[in-house]
Amino acid sequence: MPAPREDAEDRAKTLGDAAGIIFKLMCDRATSEQWAEWLRAPLEHAAGTANQDLVEKLLKAGADGSAGWRGCDDKTLLHAAAEGGNEEVVTALVRAGAGEDMEAKVLGIVGGTPLHVAVATGKDAAARVLMLAGADVNAADRNGDTPLHLAIGKDHARLAKDLLLGGANPKARGFARDCPIHVAARVGRHDVVHALAHKGADLDALDDEGMTPISLAVEGDHVSTVKVLLAAGADAKRQTDLSKTALHVAVKCNKSGAIPALIEAGADIEARMSLGRSPLWYAAWKGSCAAMLVLLQLGADANSHDEIGWTCLHAASQKGHADAADLLLRWGADEMAVDNEGVTTPSALIGDPRHGSRVHGATDRAPEPTCQDGAGEGRGRVGWPTRPGGGGGGGGGEPRRARRR
Repeated sequence: MPAPREDAEDRAKTLGDAAGIIFKLMCDRATSEQWAEWLRAPLEHAAGTANQDLVEKLLKAGADGSAGWRGCDDKTLLHAAAEGGNEEVVTALVRAGAGEDMEAKVLGIVGGTPLHVAVATGKDAAARVLMLAGADVNAADRNGDTPLHLAIGKDHARLAKDLLLGGANPKARGFARDCPIHVAARVGRHDVVHALAHKGADLDALDDEGMTPISLAVEGDHVSTVKVLLAAGADAKRQTDLSKTALHVAVKCNKSGAIPALIEAGADIEARMSLGRSPLWYAAWKGSCAAMLVLLQLGADANSHDEIGWTCLHAASQKGHADAADLLLRWGADEMAVDNEGVTTPSALIGDPRHGSRVHGATDRAPEPTCQDGAGEGRGRVGWPTRPGGGGGGGGGEPRRARRR
């Protein structure tokens, strides 16, 4: 880290005219070893500011450009050059002997090699020179991340592809046991996902939190990335922690964009996570109405239940999600369905009135059957989508109405 401006001014003020005297004294009296070492500090800072002309002059004047220097923030000369990003400076220092520090690690934030520094700061040209000079493309920084992890995480897609061409391991585990493809899926870089898949990345690998790449892409609503993963062979049915599928992850975050693609690729719309909860049930529990609507439109069972017999409507009602309850009723949810203990949704609300006032409003408006088979006018509210194929003329028909037992 450069000295604060006030410190630099204080130094100059304190030395005054003596600065020139000191320089002349060093020129006249220093041994060659002292002189070479004395010039290493300015060499570091010239490299760190990509001042190629000054670097060349310092080296020509006898500055020691070999390995072993530790300067600001524990940087070697090569770390400084990587940070500066001038490929000619990197090349000059490698030729001067600094290349022996190619695998040295700093103690700073990155805690990695010069290649980590170049990649993290987006210095493409410097990174390529380091790779050509023999930098280990699979070295881990203090967090366990490789340069490939950093390139993807910092959104340096071109660098990531260069690293893959240079032999970076597409299956390397980094921080939180992330593979590079986890990072790419999380940030929605479908082009990098494609490159990783081409290099043999594990499309269904689990990270420390039990998440697959496709689940991370779904969580971020990166639909194009989800489609690339599916096209490359990712398993749409793969279960994560607590037996969640990508559909469960989508509804948890109320991200509906990828749901059709997942189902088209074979995801089970009625898949059960822990406690027997379907994606629609979980969406109702979370109050994720946008995701619920897409699931219902694609055929999800509005009356699916969990292991204790709670239906989607029980779930929405118990959590006080009146809009979710209303949507379920419009799509045929049975407000009088009982759980394993024989409790209906209205009965449960009487016993637990915390959310009753809002949800009772939805269940109280449920339609009464008007003929033997239960057909009848839907409740209809302007702006609510309806189930296709029903009656009612015009745009797409009415949703199935709830039946009373």
